[in-house]
Order: sequence, then C-alpha cells, then structure tokens
Amino acid sequence: MAQERPVTRAEFFNWMKTRANPSALFAPAGTLLGVLSEAGEELDDNWVPVCRITQVGHRPQPFHRGGHSFYLSVHDGTVSAHRAVCPEDGTVLWWSDARNCFYCAFCKEMFDTEGNGKDGDKKLSALDARVMEETVFLNLS
Repeated sequence: MAQERPVTRAEFFNWMKTRANPSALFAPAGTLLGVLSEAGEELDDNWVPVCRITQVGHRPQPFHRGGHSFYLSVHDGTVSAHRAVCPEDGTVLWWSDARNCFYCAFCKEMFDTEGNGKDGDKKLSALDARVMEETVFLNLS
C-alpha cells in the first residue's frame, strides 16, 4: 500500500482539475475550482474563501466559517473584516442599522464600522481580507 502524505490546498485543487469532469466544475457557476486552485498557490491554509465580492456591500454582512463569526463590508473599494465577537465578554455582536454600529446585547458596548469602541478603550479584532477573481478570502489564523 502506498504511504499517504499531506497535500496543500493548491495541490488538491490542481489534482481535482486534472481528474474531474471539467464541465461539471467550471460551468455554469464560473471557475470556482480554478479560483481556489490559484488562491491555494498564493495563500497558505489559513486563508479560506468566504463569499463572492458581489455579496458584500457598504452595510456590514455577517458570515460564519470554520467556527468563526465575522462581519464583512466594502468601503472605498476595500474589503474590511472584523470578528463579530465582543472583546469584553465574548458575546456575538449584532449590527444596528439605526445606530450604524455593531453592538453587544450583553454589555451594551458599541463599535463603529472600523471596529473602534464608542468609548475608545475597546477594539474589534480585524481580519486580513483579499479579493481574488471576485472571491473574498479571509485569514482566520
């Protein structure tokens, strides 16, 4: 029996591209497998695909991946991502359209779209975000 070895994300997706039915992988939704393969060559395993850039707007959108909760938004063409967890008590944050801020229902702390606490002493954890081929990737490490 051949011994197994760990493979990188890029190696796996490149292997899939050569072994699978290309028409099933690349149509009609686009070239998702190609995007993941190319991203795997440029990004390490801490980067995960989250959504298409068209799903993100100026209003922060909640997303959940790999046990992480976060908000994504686009300002001046740049994607920003913040963990959706209160640094004070670990409670999941909510977005308030009326106040234009994140808030913690438990401790009542509020955070602006840049992740800064309204009282100035707390800050949300920011996540690195990249957009490749219209797909948003986050570094969840």
